[in-house]
Amino acid sequence: MRRTVEISTPRSIFATAETLGLYITSKASDNRINIPRTTLAIFNAINMTFPDELTRKKKETLLIISNLSPILIAANEAADIGVSASLRLKESANDLTELQREGLRCLEEETFDWLERSISDFKDIYGQNSRKAEVIDTFTHDFILLSQERRKFPIENYREYAELDSLIYILGCIAISTPDVLKKCGFDLGEGCKSVEELRKKYGTFILREQSPDGNDKILIPRSDEACILTMAVIMSLQGAEMVLKVKDDIRGRRIDRILGIPNLYDYAKSKVDGDEPPTEVLETIRKEYFFLAETGGLPRFTVHAAEVFSHLTSVRKAKMAGLKKLDSIRESASIMKNTTTTLRHELEAAGILKSLFSQAY
Repeated sequence: MRRTVEISTPRSIFATAETLGLYITSKASDNRINIPRTTLAIFNAINMTFPDELTRKKKETLLIISNLSPILIAANEAADIGVSASLRLKESANDLTELQREGLRCLEEETFDWLERSISDFKDIYGQNSRKAEVIDTFTHDFILLSQERRKFPIENYREYAELDSLIYILGCIAISTPDVLKKCGFDLGEGCKSVEELRKKYGTFILREQSPDGNDKILIPRSDEACILTMAVIMSLQGAEMVLKVKDDIRGRRIDRILGIPNLYDYAKSKVDGDEPPTEVLETIRKEYFFLAETGGLPRFTVHAAEVFSHLTSVRKAKMAGLKKLDSIRESASIMKNTTTTLRHELEAAGILKSLFSQAY
């Protein structure tokens, strides 16, 4: 297999050790760094794939991602839970009890308030009118818009939805932490999109597999210079690695995704098989395609496998911890947003709240 960019295993191990060392040193010195382990992986990936852009500013970049982390978490919960509650209220209003309506409004309001507070805190640090503030507004707008427009993705397009969701997240992180990377390939987040069509147009350059009119797959490259192509390859390698993790995540989280009505790769794969046949082979094929992309863009096989194991262990732990808690009301469960990381959906399911509010929705 010929790689577009080569990132050796020793280099990836060195970058990981450097990331952990920097994190521990920063944590011990001023206690300003506060990054969940999954978000720390974002910095590690950037440190591994774009070392030149981090020269002499690694601690600064780590601090940026630390301050960005609460927004990433809050945006994910607002997109998954807040938007699902909003859609449920709009689409099934006549079938809901007053208690259900109150609970759904609570989830919608609390998740979006949480996101707004996180954005406000970030802007207080970097300036209300700074470039970083503009990027945050665009990133969160597009991320939420995709979720709001999820009904426009039929099951045969669930894979496209999953890739767009991942791309917005990755490009948002890069645009905030290492903006020069995107300049190399002429990409600018610009203003927030207004429709699915605009989302496809803006992010379509980085979609991993796009079906051309004649039925042949193609990867779009906006410019032909070498720096652009190599940067595109590395970004798409990160996208490939992220999607490898998403395959496993969607398998584990398919029950909650179905309750919330979120397009996912498991249901996409299930639509490709007959009857009750498990979509195991389809999912493994998809995983291998993303794995191949991650490798051809330069990420070592060892790195992607390690990320898979880490993701699995943290997901299992979060689900188990959520199951140990007993929540007495929807308002009480919503209050955990003040100190949670990425366990809200598990908390709500463990408390039986998701089932009581969404089980008849879809």
